[in-house]
Order: sequence, then structure tokens, then C-alpha cells
Amino acid sequence: INKNNIMLVVPKSLLVLVVYVTISDAEITEIDDESCETLQSEIRITKDEYDELAHLRRTCSGDVSVTKCEGFCNSQVSGSKMWQMERSCMCCQESGEREASVSLFCPRAKPGEKKFRKMVTKAPLDCMCRPCTSVEEYAIIPQEIAGFADEGPFTTSAHFRRASGLQ
Repeated sequence: INKNNIMLVVPKSLLVLVVYVTISDAEITEIDDESCETLQSEIRITKDEYDELAHLRRTCSGDVSVTKCEGFCNSQVSGSKMWQMERSCMCCQESGEREASVSLFCPRAKPGEKKFRKMVTKAPLDCMCRPCTSVEEYAIIPQEIAGFADEGPFTTSAHFRRASGLQ
């Protein structure tokens, strides 16, 4: 091997890497919109009541209109340092909560028992894109274990080939 051959191999592999990163960034910017909304939702709440012997006495239920968070937010994972990942994960979550008092109807009420039962529930006050719960490192499966190491554009470059000894 002479020096000219080595000089040609290194720049070509680096060129492939740079082109791939540029294409990936272009794909990410196309879906750069966020849509996190506070919407009204109708839910049914059911509450079972039991006696001292744990037998079902009655079931109370009712429909209530509450708010919910629905939508999507921008997230990304990128390489930062050698073999490190930098995560920026945003999720559509509540930015505050409110309590709502709900009256549940109890159809099998015995004489002297109330036909309605009050219950307090919580619902989002407003919704927005906020940082997701952090991902624990032990929950991330390396590509070699997950079986994805042989797929993708990096496997064509000698820089990203699986180290010998890994199965």
C-alpha cells in the first residue's frame, strides 16, 4: 500500500459521513411543527362500592366533560461526544391541573342511601410542549443487542463497523 491509496480512502469515507448527516438534517426540518392542544373530552367515571365482607353493593357512574392534552412535539437524538448521545425530548403535557367535582348516579341505592355520590377528579388546565421524563441509560438497548447494527448507511463505512468480538 502506498501513501496515495491511503489518502484517497480516508477522504471518501469522511465524505460519505458528511453527506448522510446533511440529508438527515434536511429530513428533520421538514417535520418541524409542534401541535399540542388542550381539547375537551367526554369520559365515563365508574365507582364500585363494597360492603364490609368485600361484596359489591352498588356501582355508581357518570359522564363528565374534562380537558385532555393531545398532539405532538419536537424531539431529537444526536451524537455529541464520541459514543455519547444528546437527547432533547419534548412531550405534549399539562402545564397545570384543575379539580372537577363530579356527581355519579347510583341506580341501586337502598332506602336511606343517596342516589348520587360526589367525587373529585383532576384534569389538565392547559397543555404545552414540555421536556419528557428523562430516559434512563439502562433502558436504552445498544444496536448490537437489538440486532439493528447490520442495517443502515453506517455499516458500509469501515469507521462504523461492528468491533470484532461482539456477537
